[in-house]
Amino acid sequence: MKKLLAILIALILALGIYTPAFAEMELPDEPHPAMPVIIVQPVGGQVNLNENYKLSVEAHIPNGDEIGYRWYCNGEPMGQQAREWTSYRTRTTADYHVVVYNRTNPEYSVTSETVRVEVYRTLEERMTDIMWNSWGWLIFLAYAGPIIFIIAPLYMLFTSPVVIARLIAELIHWIFE
Repeated sequence: MKKLLAILIALILALGIYTPAFAEMELPDEPHPAMPVIIVQPVGGQVNLNENYKLSVEAHIPNGDEIGYRWYCNGEPMGQQAREWTSYRTRTTADYHVVVYNRTNPEYSVTSETVRVEVYRTLEERMTDIMWNSWGWLIFLAYAGPIIFIIAPLYMLFTSPVVIARLIAELIHWIFE
């Protein structure tokens, strides 16, 4: 990068397009050799409810120092401190990123891109969610109301031990009259 800027400045000077702004321009510094470099960013994706999902990052430090990792879920630090992180029994959609840092010089760190892991639910799981919210019960009663309010009392009437005993007593009384 420095070489490219130096060539550009030399070309501008040679063509006579020199301005005072070029004299004050500073060349950018090369990254510090202790600064981690992320080679492969984590990749988000989709996972079914309660399935595992693995995220990983690949990085190195030019001077060979030891690398450390800190994973974050929705901005909150997680316990995992390794290159790979596996979400076990994933329940909710979340955003993840990792901070890769130099263990020898922790002030040198770099943050990965934020990736999203989306959790999909099966139809049965979504129906269960609907059943447990307030509108779900209303919908359930609209469809299942006739079954609950007509058949269920009849079922309870004829399966109650007291009712069955009374029916048997009436039957015996009727037979032996």
